[in-house]
Amino acid sequence: MVMYSDSKKKNNAVNSQVCVIPRKAIAVAIAACFSGTAIANPTGGAVAHGSAQITNPAANILNINTHTAKTIINWNSFSIGAGELTRITQPTALSAAC
Repeated sequence: MVMYSDSKKKNNAVNSQVCVIPRKAIAVAIAACFSGTAIANPTGGAVAHGSAQITNPAANILNINTHTAKTIINWNSFSIGAGELTRITQPTALSAAC
């Protein structure tokens, strides 16, 4: 961090200090906010009973297509963050997915 003291101006009653942060440092800080675990859709799905297909057509979209009326899927984590979409499609209205 670079500090700049404005002591050359004669009309200032108090010296003002301005903090100057390099643009590259700002870009790195902003990029860090959007990297790593920013995506929180369910992860680690494993079908334990029945039949299902789990796909990720985009980074923020998860599709779960169950092919049997009773499907059990074990997940490492199950969370849906803001701006994400988790779509569960079942064969009938009487189907159950756990």
